[in-house]
Amino acid sequence: MDSGMENGKYKIGYCMGVFSAEHIEMYGWLKKQAKLCDKFILGIPDEWVRARIFGDTRPYNAEKAKISLMNRGWFYDVVILDAEHLSYKKIYEKLQFDVCFYGTEYGLTFEEDKLFLMERGVSFISLMPEKHIKITGGGSLRLPIEDLQKNQKIILFGTGIYFDIYINEYAILGERYLPAYAIDNDSAKWNTEKNGVKIMEPSVLLKEKAEDILVVICSKNYGDMLKQLRGLGKFNYRTLRFANEISLLEEFAITSAEERVYLKKSHDILVTLMDEFDKVCRENHLHYYIICGSLIGVIRHKDLIPWDDDIDLAMPREDFKKLRKIAKKKWSKKNDTFMYLDYDDLGGGAFLDCMPRLFYMKESLPTKCFDKVYGKATADVDNRMFLDIYVMDNAHENERVHMFTINMMKGIYNLCMGHRANINYNEYKAIVPDSTIRLMKAIHTIGKFLPLKFLTFWYDLLAQSANHNKRCRDYIMSSCAIRCIELKYPKEHFGEGLRLPFADIEVMVPSNYDEQLKAMRYNNYMEFPRMSVRKPSHYFNSDIEIW
Repeated sequence: MDSGMENGKYKIGYCMGVFSAEHIEMYGWLKKQAKLCDKFILGIPDEWVRARIFGDTRPYNAEKAKISLMNRGWFYDVVILDAEHLSYKKIYEKLQFDVCFYGTEYGLTFEEDKLFLMERGVSFISLMPEKHIKITGGGSLRLPIEDLQKNQKIILFGTGIYFDIYINEYAILGERYLPAYAIDNDSAKWNTEKNGVKIMEPSVLLKEKAEDILVVICSKNYGDMLKQLRGLGKFNYRTLRFANEISLLEEFAITSAEERVYLKKSHDILVTLMDEFDKVCRENHLHYYIICGSLIGVIRHKDLIPWDDDIDLAMPREDFKKLRKIAKKKWSKKNDTFMYLDYDDLGGGAFLDCMPRLFYMKESLPTKCFDKVYGKATADVDNRMFLDIYVMDNAHENERVHMFTINMMKGIYNLCMGHRANINYNEYKAIVPDSTIRLMKAIHTIGKFLPLKFLTFWYDLLAQSANHNKRCRDYIMSSCAIRCIELKYPKEHFGEGLRLPFADIEVMVPSNYDEQLKAMRYNNYMEFPRMSVRKPSHYFNSDIEIW
């Protein structure tokens, strides 16, 4: 009998998971654990957690699910978990259970949780299946793999049946799931290949940085392999055995905790950037305006949107020209805190987009913003937070001239894209036909042979081609995503601007911010978006892409 049990039962048991309240009878193993406890508490995800894991396609009401589960009579209580309380440490502070049932060994965080609970006399009991169970779409193991940054890699430990399972179920899901190599204790396999994966001796891990590796242990009985791995270094790891209903929440607990740390740091940096930018503009009497989602943050939250991770600014061309002269002196590469870069100054002849930016240089955070020029750009921009500056030029009043100019700019932009380090054409398939993608590939190939400065000269010249018309009523924003540079914004929306609170500072917004937000297609902006998209769009593992 377990030392934590009294009279054959635990006092308070806890398990969390994503269970169908309508089909709870399917989970007999859960009922079995409940009977081991005087009081058994089940944790279920709130609406946001569930939407982040499964998307918004499955209707879900946490309160209704709780009532339905309680009516089964299995549970002393059902608690609804926000992202923070998916952590076993956090929920223990609230429930003080003496036994906790887990769904998988989720690497270094698992070991920390196990030690934490053991020190408090809590039994930590596995509900992992005896062998791997195939889950459509990969199940919970997808989460730590999708949490790998571009400098991190997967290594498989073992090349037997579980190696085959990984290759057949995960490697086919996409490039990010492919292992860098495998290791095996059988010396006869060293320096050979299996399924195109090179097999090495385990000692090669001694040459790796532990923080850059996720080891997937490919064995049903992996205890000895895990001990061996620990002897080689403090490597993070996962197994191919997991109770998916539970392990989904265990894995998302890690993902969401990392995301919260990122958002807190990114918000602090963005406010610091915004404060600096605002001071320089006020000192030099320059007009600027917070726009896009950042403007929604100012109006709806008086801060950044809680899950947003960038700030968008608009400046009239004349003000921007003055700012650029100031910026190249005040925020030069010699400044160890802030650095200004024009969009064609990324170095190495690299092109990302047409956005001038102000960078924060004292800290790096895991973002994907410059992945498309990674390895080519020489400026210190990778994993830096920044402000986006949308330059506003006059729009041609004649619609034919306007669209001719815009189409010329789009053509030049596509030529510029030939100066990226890599282009993933799959991301465009959802928005343009295959014939357009074939044309893009041809234009990008041509663009590689044309100097970037030559292309950007003509792009800027076209963007400013209507600026001679002082009576022009509309702006265009030539810095924004190329698919929407043709949009016009009435100048009267901007005016002199309004000064409004933002975090612990004040910023400038368009005088008629309501109409400007609607012009930028942010209708009903006071309403929150659906749950699944409430996540940072520039974070390294976000599935939201920029053009």
